[in-house]
Amino acid sequence: MVLETRRVSPADQAAFNLDFQAWLQGWSRRDRQILYHMAAGHGTFAVADRFKISPARVSQLRRRYRESWMQFQGMADVGKAA
Repeated sequence: MVLETRRVSPADQAAFNLDFQAWLQGWSRRDRQILYHMAAGHGTFAVADRFKISPARVSQLRRRYRESWMQFQGMADVGKAA
């Protein structure tokens, strides 16, 4: 969400950076590498090729990472059907 607005205060950016680093620590080294590639803007097929996994697996991981991030941020129920 922070990256979507492009209007982030220095305090908000610092808070995001700290939160993101803390969240990353809960993942394995391989997951962190995949996350960094995704965050750098590499698409599904590029990530799949780089890590020798299927594009479907990349999509599954993307969903898993998103849900984990939302839970970490206390927004676990956001976007889920009632």
